[in-house]
Amino acid sequence: MTNSSQDEGSPSPRRLVVVMPAYNEADSIEAVLSEVLEMSIRLLLGAVSTTVLIVDDGSPDGTGLLAHRFGERYGLDVRLLHGQRDGLGAAMLRGLAAALELDPEAIVTLDADGQHNPADIPTLHRAFVSRGADIVIGSRWTRGGRSPGTSAARSLGSRVGNLAFRVITGTRGVADATTSFRVYSPRVARFLLGTNSNRYTGYSFFSTTVALAEAAGYVISEVPIEFRPRYGGMSKLNRAEARSYFVTLPTLRDERRHALDVAAAPEYLATAEMAWLDRAVAWNRYVVDCALASIDAAQVRTIAEVGAGVGAVTTELAGRFPSADVYAFEPDVANFQTLDHRFRDSLRVHPINGALGADPGRLPPGGVDLVVYVNVLEHIRDDEAELVHALRQLRPGGELAIFVPGQPWLFGPIDARSGHYRRYTVKSLGEVVLRAGFSVERLGYADRLGVLPYWIQFRLLNKAGVPATSPEAFDRLFVPATRAMDRLLAKSVPGKNVVCVARR
Repeated sequence: MTNSSQDEGSPSPRRLVVVMPAYNEADSIEAVLSEVLEMSIRLLLGAVSTTVLIVDDGSPDGTGLLAHRFGERYGLDVRLLHGQRDGLGAAMLRGLAAALELDPEAIVTLDADGQHNPADIPTLHRAFVSRGADIVIGSRWTRGGRSPGTSAARSLGSRVGNLAFRVITGTRGVADATTSFRVYSPRVARFLLGTNSNRYTGYSFFSTTVALAEAAGYVISEVPIEFRPRYGGMSKLNRAEARSYFVTLPTLRDERRHALDVAAAPEYLATAEMAWLDRAVAWNRYVVDCALASIDAAQVRTIAEVGAGVGAVTTELAGRFPSADVYAFEPDVANFQTLDHRFRDSLRVHPINGALGADPGRLPPGGVDLVVYVNVLEHIRDDEAELVHALRQLRPGGELAIFVPGQPWLFGPIDARSGHYRRYTVKSLGEVVLRAGFSVERLGYADRLGVLPYWIQFRLLNKAGVPATSPEAFDRLFVPATRAMDRLLAKSVPGKNVVCVARR
């Protein structure tokens, strides 16, 4: 790797890394780099520096040498990655891995033939920052996008390819999944490098990354662009590549399923969703009512709440059990800081930065009367081992209350984004509670009204963000309706959530 203008040991705190795979692009590389240089000056006004990585697969026409000389002549930070010609997908993976080593704020990928206008990069970057996206696509086919100079046959083929991609793989909300003009967040780049997909080959790399990232709950957004005629050379997309793309789409659908199965990401992605739920006061009260309806408040003096988050459910517990001390366990540091600040003046709520199994010594001797898991057990890989820890912390006769998402067929990007390992059925939750050593007292479904709207928003439309309604409107309109539906259909219709009360 060659650095033409910057010391590799002193990266900018806000760096944009532009990754350009190149093979025999001598006719266009200098013109494209000229436009990147102009764009980099605009970004520098916003304190964002630009580094260009040319992934040159041994171009015999001297593409890499021309790029290197351009960087030296005009002061653009151009670095070369040399490699054998082992395909576009492999080149993209090498480029992303090398870009991550530079600690970037964002990674941009674009073609070296001039079809993508580098002047659009600041617009894509602004969308990346303002929308909190993990991938922003410069799209030909979203509203406002254009592709002048592209033949009718080529445009039709691209649109058909994108339609087939959406229908066969189940990916939603992306009009142009086959283009390489994108902004990636470092965290999604790390995720993609760790997935080891069988389809990171050739041009299929681009649709594969979209499908797997969307399945894992990362936020994808599109910005309309004008897709230009290339500056020189010929398209490297041939019939064999096109055939391979269509034939292997069913395989990609299977890989998306695998991405969902293992998508409890090391980085929690649902901060906005947690903030939305924190404001849904009536919903949190409904959840606590569902989970704790059969528990006698007069018999409860000590509660361990596992996974307290920012304290929305903790508030409801403290109100429902006015004589009890609540030990609120929260392992996430940022969430714990909010939780701790929220209850800094409380004499009965005791925030604990840790997990129940890792820090049981913070509980009073003799055990607690009640252990509560509200929308937490699904985040824990070994749920049975976790419940064994809970059993040990309960006094003899103490109770366990669980509220979890139900219906495994509803599992989608919002679950993956939230770090869920699973959704439960009444049977599966009951079995894990029994195996942990509890005696089940109450087991059933809740939120029967929520199944259909949840399926529409988060499975049919594959949304991965907060609900479209405000928390206040949701509380005012939906919560009373779902309470009524639960009363009417308690024995005949399964719900969106599963509730269990058990005893030691």
